[in-house]
Amino acid sequence: GLVVSGAIMVILNLGLSGFFLNDYFSFLVATQKPEFGLRDRDMFTFFAYLRQTQPFSLLNFYELFLVNIFFYIISLVFLFKIHKNLSLENNFIVVTILTLVFSVHGVNYDLALLLVPIFIIVNRIRSKTNLSTTDGIAIITLVLLPVLFLIGKGIFIPFILLGVTFLLITQRAYPRLLS
Repeated sequence: GLVVSGAIMVILNLGLSGFFLNDYFSFLVATQKPEFGLRDRDMFTFFAYLRQTQPFSLLNFYELFLVNIFFYIISLVFLFKIHKNLSLENNFIVVTILTLVFSVHGVNYDLALLLVPIFIIVNRIRSKTNLSTTDGIAIITLVLLPVLFLIGKGIFIPFILLGVTFLLITQRAYPRLLS
């Protein structure tokens, strides 16, 4: 029922508003400029890293978008292959982190989305269920991550987040239950 109703909503939306994807990409390209308050040095995403790094900085928006999507798809395929070996909590945390890392636009206040993974790990630490030695490292890293913005080193955030993702992926699997 959920898939059918979701498909009906998408079809009705496209029927009423038209196919907007081309307009949306044009809008993104037009507004991904410093005049609209977007500066790559203020973002923490992999896309922002690519825009600031040679030879990727020579690519246009669409080409960078494709490179970013390519790496995102590779990470999701890898996660799909190993997701049964991870706890449900770690699967959720990893997907949340990957979504942040590979989004096109992510600035400091978007790190608030990490509060849910932080609280999941804190809950796991407090309840002492599904506890791993890497939970402490992950929680300290996620909590201190915004400091990098304060010292002007936000460009390193996607790689630190990928490191936390690696820590969570390598944890021993526990029963797939939320506590």
